[in-house]
Amino acid sequence: MLRSSSDIKGLTIHATDGELGKVEEFYFDDATWTLRYFVVRTGGWLSGRSVLLSPPVVQSADWNKGELVVKLTMQQVADSPDVSTDQPVSRLEEIAYLKYYEQPPYWMLGADVGGASVALDAAMRAAAADAERAGTPPPCHLRSSREVAGYDIAASDGLIGHLDGFLLDDGTWEIRYVVVDTTNWWPGGQVVISPKWVERVSWGSRHVKVGLTCEAIKSSPPYDRGNPLDADYEARLAQHYDRS
Repeated sequence: MLRSSSDIKGLTIHATDGELGKVEEFYFDDATWTLRYFVVRTGGWLSGRSVLLSPPVVQSADWNKGELVVKLTMQQVADSPDVSTDQPVSRLEEIAYLKYYEQPPYWMLGADVGGASVALDAAMRAAAADAERAGTPPPCHLRSSREVAGYDIAASDGLIGHLDGFLLDDGTWEIRYVVVDTTNWWPGGQVVISPKWVERVSWGSRHVKVGLTCEAIKSSPPYDRGNPLDADYEARLAQHYDRS
């Protein structure tokens, strides 16, 4: 099922033996547009430290209560490697994290790992660390959901709005749609577009270019944040844009 990024922010995270804290944002990779880490503010029990938790550690979810249960103890989280969440997370920090939790280096496994738990290959992890130390450019970078909020969205023939959120598949944690607020450019409310239709992202200038015209976006099926996005809507959206 598709979940809004606004539903993810504020989720209460429970360990097997107590409450860990609340999600304040998430990181996604800019190659596959897939959520890779929840950023969880732990609160008083861990002096307010923020920690990363990856989707494979999620055991269950109760979206009505706004809760995720992870298959970790509070002590496991307390002993996890420190990761600086107030600046870009380095690949070496990720490698240390993944080694600790025995999770795969997703950037070497391709786009289909998503929320699935995959056995960690030590040789693959070592190769990832060697590539980082050698300065080999990684195939993707982590992006903060909080940092990209407000990015300008440009159609092929002009600005159309700004990035106002995401819709994610809660099975694979793939970002299926970007929510675009158009009200500063035309009184149309909100529309959604797929990351697959993005031609270019200028991360430095906070600008997203999509291969669609302004008119096509304006006439697309309207998006109502208050109603779940269902298969019928997705079919109408794909038909409108002539995309699969």
